[in-house]
Amino acid sequence: MGGAPPPTGAPPPDALLSSLYSSLLDLIEAHTLTVLPAGEEPLAPYIAHRHELHSDLVDALERRDREAALRLIHEHNTGLQPEEQAAQR
Repeated sequence: MGGAPPPTGAPPPDALLSSLYSSLLDLIEAHTLTVLPAGEEPLAPYIAHRHELHSDLVDALERRDREAALRLIHEHNTGLQPEEQAAQR
């Protein structure tokens, strides 16, 4: 069986996830003092890349593409793309 339906008037799951995501972003922004790129990269391209990375991660999660999500999470946490990691070895 599929479980109990949501209570009447409850927001749909997508709305709940969207609300949770927005709340987490607000929390992160409130606790983030600065955003600085690593190395010599100018700030504007760094922020544009991070925005694209987050957007790609959300898309991968939406598609339920585990491999892509894990790769993007790793890139997010390390700041390195797979090609850059291979070059450092």
